[in-house]
Amino acid sequence: MSPRETPSLRTAAWMLAGGMWIHILLMRSSPTLSLAMGVLLIGAALRSANVRVPSWVGQTLIVLAIVRFIFRPERLYPGDFLGEISALFAALLLLLPLTPRRGQWILLCFLGSLLALILQFSLYVGTLFVIANAAFLMILAEQIHRPPEAAISLWISLQRSLRVVVPVGTIVTLIFWFFPNISPQPPATSMGFSGTGIMNPGDAAELNSSHRIALIARFPENQMIPTAADLYWRGQILEKNEGLRWRQETAPGIRPSSQPNEAIQIPRINWHYFQEVYVQSQGAIPALEHVQSLEAFRAGEPVRVVNLGGSTLAAAGRGALTLEVHSSAGQANDAPEYSPEGSLGVPDVVANDPHLRKIANSLISPTPNTSAQLAALAGFLRESGFSYTLQPGRIRAEAVAEFLTERRRGFCEHYAAASANLLRLGGVPARIVTGYRGGDWNPWRRTLTVRDADAHAWVEAWDPASKSWLRFDPTVYVAPELTSQLERNLRSDLWPWYRLTFTYGTAQMERLMEAFTDLYERLTTSDAWNEWVWPGFLTILLGLSLYQFAGKFRRRIPSLGGIPTQLLNDLESAAPPGQARQPGETPLAWLNRLCATRNLEAEITSLSAFAIAYQRIVYQTENATAEEMKALRNHSQHLRKLWRQSRHSR
Repeated sequence: MSPRETPSLRTAAWMLAGGMWIHILLMRSSPTLSLAMGVLLIGAALRSANVRVPSWVGQTLIVLAIVRFIFRPERLYPGDFLGEISALFAALLLLLPLTPRRGQWILLCFLGSLLALILQFSLYVGTLFVIANAAFLMILAEQIHRPPEAAISLWISLQRSLRVVVPVGTIVTLIFWFFPNISPQPPATSMGFSGTGIMNPGDAAELNSSHRIALIARFPENQMIPTAADLYWRGQILEKNEGLRWRQETAPGIRPSSQPNEAIQIPRINWHYFQEVYVQSQGAIPALEHVQSLEAFRAGEPVRVVNLGGSTLAAAGRGALTLEVHSSAGQANDAPEYSPEGSLGVPDVVANDPHLRKIANSLISPTPNTSAQLAALAGFLRESGFSYTLQPGRIRAEAVAEFLTERRRGFCEHYAAASANLLRLGGVPARIVTGYRGGDWNPWRRTLTVRDADAHAWVEAWDPASKSWLRFDPTVYVAPELTSQLERNLRSDLWPWYRLTFTYGTAQMERLMEAFTDLYERLTTSDAWNEWVWPGFLTILLGLSLYQFAGKFRRRIPSLGGIPTQLLNDLESAAPPGQARQPGETPLAWLNRLCATRNLEAEITSLSAFAIAYQRIVYQTENATAEEMKALRNHSQHLRKLWRQSRHSR
């Protein structure tokens, strides 16, 4: 027969289910997480009806989830597996009656889901969220671990959790008070793409493992969103060719326009959107091609934006930016530099390679029709057995020929660099643009969320006929499934039900967090907050921490007269299940009852010796000696050791 839940454990089960539900909403959506949410709903209904599910159902679902994760077609992020399995395992355990042992497993799953959220770099998982989770876990751990006869109220558990939460919160508050610019983001990247003006083979592969949010663009209700073909977030232009490695010019300046007295072009489509750039430290501003006008703010103050030409922008200073942008699908028209050091430059190892020369001559015709030349290059990439992978192995920067003729495995940076080299060998000015492609669309909020994993590199080739740069993305022809996936992502009417559920839940969570953030900002920017509330709050935290520290210090050096009572309390807290001291029961009556009900001879002997020593010290002796106190302590330690061994052997 399955054990029945006590009222305390039943309350803890409902709280665990609610906490896990919030964690799932904050994670990246997937079928496994949708299944976990469904299981939590079913578990709530079954728990209310006091119905249980056979254990083999949960075991089967866990195996299917692991298999699905291994063979999933989507890209993988660190923490995805941990988050999905933790959420599903916890949901399945909550289908069963909550016991102390089962509750410990659920708490471990809850901790795993929190770690997964931290690894996914969610915007809403910050210091306060982690501290709140720590308090939540401590409260439930005490409720779950204690036996039914020793159960305590949630309010007492909350008070006890403050012993840890208050010092931790004080330390974290002090750190962010004195060091407000500390960032938890990885220092190796900036704004998703490297942002340093250097494209090394492998940069995009490292970024693809990061789920950190780089920017969020919000489109008004009456504004059409870009199509997959236009969803390129332009960051930096790289023109210095070193094979598979490309660099920005040492001192980039404003590039001259080929039509200085004319507009760039009549835009095909205009987009007006608001954008939050969350990681911005190297100046570059990623925005949809091509920016017509832009206003930038940092912490509410206007920020100067510099136009570097080629529709690339940079902002002064460091930190997150808030932008209002007007962009179009037009093309950049800054003129190329026809020279070996400019837009036609190739390294000697590339220029002197006969294999590369042969490929370039066969693809790039001498006609000035750049569109036809790009079409021939696209056919070569599509039909020559190239494959897209984030683990191509180590490829040297100068090994362009080896990559095109032998390896034929790589990611966007490899294909962009190789294609630009072939174009330049054929006499076509070419350069590389780095930034992002794509984004996660939320129709309820009308937002596109762009992450580090969306970092991308593509090619631009100069077209003399239109006097503009034509975009050429080699990845489109090597891995067309990525474009198809992006197109499906933008069509919410084609999403499965779980995707719609997640985006709706995320939208509601974002609205709640925005309302809370707005209230917090209005409070913290007031004069009363800075003059009275914040110093008072910090003083209270410090006072509570000192009080707790002093209390612990006092407990470590008790008076001699309080030692017997303390040792008796230690015994009561370690008593075997079902043997706790009853209300109104005297210490000696409780010890005698234990002697009569226990079976282990060593335990009975120690209980009798402790009872005799306790009676003599407390009731018969005014001034106990150190030897008597030592004997009483030894009996207490022996009993607690026996009870721990008995509990672990079960």
